[in-house]
Amino acid sequence: MLRVIFAFVGVATALNASNTPTCSVNGAAGGQVVTFSDGTYQRCMSLITPSSARKPMPILWWFHGSGGNAAHCGMMKPLIDLAESIGFAFICGEATQNVFGHGGQWNIPAKITDETGTPCSTSDSVEVNYMKNALAHLAKSPQTYDTTRVFTSGCSMGSAFSGYIGNCLKLWEPQQISAFATHSTGLKVKGDGNHLPENWGECDGCKYWPFAPVKYTDKLGLKACVFDNTGDGDFYKTSKYLAQEWPKLGNPSESHFASGGHCQNIPYSDIVKCLGINGSSPPSPISSSIGFPPPAGSMAVSASSYDLGGFLCGKQEPTCNIYYPTQLNKGPFPIATFGHGMGGQIIEDLVESVASLGFVVVAPATSGGKCDDNHYKDMLHALEGSKAKPSLHEALGHVDWNRSAIFGHSMGGFATILAAAEAMKDPAKYNVKAIVASHGYIGDATKEAATITVPAMFTTGTEDRHGAIKGQFDATPGRPKVLAEVKGAVHMEPAINGRLNPFDAHFLGCHVAGLQTSCDKVYGSGADDMCQANTMTLCQTEKDGLLMV
Repeated sequence: MLRVIFAFVGVATALNASNTPTCSVNGAAGGQVVTFSDGTYQRCMSLITPSSARKPMPILWWFHGSGGNAAHCGMMKPLIDLAESIGFAFICGEATQNVFGHGGQWNIPAKITDETGTPCSTSDSVEVNYMKNALAHLAKSPQTYDTTRVFTSGCSMGSAFSGYIGNCLKLWEPQQISAFATHSTGLKVKGDGNHLPENWGECDGCKYWPFAPVKYTDKLGLKACVFDNTGDGDFYKTSKYLAQEWPKLGNPSESHFASGGHCQNIPYSDIVKCLGINGSSPPSPISSSIGFPPPAGSMAVSASSYDLGGFLCGKQEPTCNIYYPTQLNKGPFPIATFGHGMGGQIIEDLVESVASLGFVVVAPATSGGKCDDNHYKDMLHALEGSKAKPSLHEALGHVDWNRSAIFGHSMGGFATILAAAEAMKDPAKYNVKAIVASHGYIGDATKEAATITVPAMFTTGTEDRHGAIKGQFDATPGRPKVLAEVKGAVHMEPAINGRLNPFDAHFLGCHVAGLQTSCDKVYGSGADDMCQANTMTLCQTEKDGLLMV
């Protein structure tokens, strides 16, 4: 058995007053060693810039484990090959050598709590100036390096540092990072029974290590790409915890667990894919989070955004998010517009599930706040405005504009009814074939529901206004129609457990995309079909005047 020895050291007394950098690119094409000061120590990074990459290119950092260095960066052929084929700058960072312990030890703060947050000031770690000065060097060549698209990754202690510095990068400048990756170290909480080297996360006053978990509300957010192997002991347990905790906060997350031990069989290609690194544009592939059911369809999904403008809600932000099948050549695809709730959250697990069936989904990315008078207008504008300007995004050129859908959650669920009622006034303009109103909490739209003649699905929960939603269901003349509630579902069920998310998607797949498999999932009697797959408080379907409960 391979015995792995660790010597993790965080903010500690320096053993040496000077540092001897050891970075190398080992003769790799496009490679150079960059040296600079972090204000205390002389530092370095191994930078590999593919000559064929489209410029300016995104930047991927790889951080070594405990005791390591960047002396063999040019030998990391899998990542160098990916850098060349995809088009990104590849950087091996290097910790100070024999300063905070044996070999290279990343200077990660030890005391991290809810009160401190992730400590990211120059007094907290020498790595703060290391990263800031490294990025400042890259920023001197804006024609080559895109410092607004920075991604971090690493293994073991390098994984811990990726999580720590990734969160710091987000705190310093939210628009410069959208994702970080970890392998063989996740998130530890004091008293969780997981024992890491040097007793990390268990000091007096400690709570978390190596960063404090928080929700990010900026447009990009911060996706956690969590990788590990099942034979990795307590390190694996910390990765499992991160994969569970991060999406609970409302952050995007993707996890991959394979067989093997500590830092073995690292799937570099999957890491790069999860991070969403693309040499020509910054869209990020998304994936359902751990704890959610699988997406309804089998198509890989990508996400991006474009400035459409003309929105009325929030601060009138111009951004329209778009989710679409990665393989656009399989189109044309029907289109759906999604309306977010009052908090501004776009429920990506639900949106992804719809897109995975072969839909392009557009969603106004306006900020939160009550906007029930105008939100439905924004949702329809996302459809019509995008149709009028298909050059705004490549995916819009692969849309079948004769097949559309409307869906949304909370305020967006309420707005779905209003938008559908408006669309019914001009069927040829909007071509709406079906709607899904998820937990429409904000008001009663029974009058508007009475004008909806297309198939409609309504979902609800224990915290919602059952009477209003049931009234909308009863008033809707369109057939088929569905009223569903999973037992124990709260208002934010689609974002927390998502038990009905695949079936919301299948409803649209059935009635908009014409997928018989989706129809079977909604109306079938099998164990994994909608009314049987979960314990239901309500599962009422009405087809051709026949009521089925």
